[in-house]
Amino acid sequence: MNAFAILFFWLSLANASQALGNPANPCQVEIDSSFPAEIKNALLQTLSFIESIQGTQSSPLHQQIFEGPVNGATYCKFIQDRIRGFRYVNFSGDSSLYAENHLGYMLIGDLFLNDTIVDRASSILHEARHSEGWPHANCPIPFLDDAGKPIVGTLSGDSLAGTRSCDTEALSAYGLEVIWARNIEKYCTNCGADVKALAALNEKVLIFRIIDADAKASILQDQ
Repeated sequence: MNAFAILFFWLSLANASQALGNPANPCQVEIDSSFPAEIKNALLQTLSFIESIQGTQSSPLHQQIFEGPVNGATYCKFIQDRIRGFRYVNFSGDSSLYAENHLGYMLIGDLFLNDTIVDRASSILHEARHSEGWPHANCPIPFLDDAGKPIVGTLSGDSLAGTRSCDTEALSAYGLEVIWARNIEKYCTNCGADVKALAALNEKVLIFRIIDADAKASILQDQ
């Protein structure tokens, strides 16, 4: 199933679950009027997806970060507590950047449209984590996967070696993404197989961004 089909699936689920939240303003976070319609719709769809997630369990590291189980209410509160709202900005000249936390507002650019809804949700949670600090670390040179191939940006395709695109702590922004993905795959009770497959892929790809051996081990052992 492609990304468009996944979007349709989750829009249908959100429509069926309107009693769980406000479909016009999912997660109750301010969205600036400057957004182009297509990007605003993608953001609303992504927040609706986040709000629709259901579950009652989570891993210990997930509990440390989110202070709750795998559940839309948990994630919406995490976002609400850390950002004032979303604003649109044209990130011209940086092909890899589409979300950034700035002065309490999360900035969203055009490349938000180029990713799957699972990746968008993960990135929103990643950027919300940055409101607490958690700066990135420089990736090693060379920066290779288990097969000896260069690790590149998901959207840009550029090598990440030497860039500030890695983390050294388990509870960091990239650590959050890996932990969230694993918990979605394992504990989300209303996520379809396709969504869980995307979460599993994110976990597999993003674990390389954790470059400290002890931090990586603690994430891999988190159940």
